Amino acid sequence: MHAGHLIREARRQAGLTQAELAKELSTAQPNVARWESAAMSPSVDVLMRVLDLCKCDLLVRLLPRSEAHWQKLEAGEIDLTAEERLETLVTFVDTLEPGKADHPAASNG
Repeated sequence: MHAGHLIREARRQAGLTQAELAKELSTAQPNVARWESAAMSPSVDVLMRVLDLCKCDLLVRLLPRSEAHWQKLEAGEIDLTAEERLETLVTFVDTLEPGKADHPAASNG
């Protein structure tokens, strides 16, 4: 899964076309298409703007890494770009369908 999958899903849930989303974001429709196809990686700011516009929340679950992974991080052996960090983060995302009972907001009303 990549950030474009999240954008596509949020856009579809909001009932927007790529062109409508692009207009709301003051960008061109081909940019939305590139994000969704992973030909271009959106910034975290863009991803959050899309989710906000589509009235979606991003729920992230962080899992502890193995001791070996922490040792590599501390030794500077792992150096990720911002895009690689975003892709890594997205792999931990649980996408919940609207109305699921286990969603925290679902129990509030």
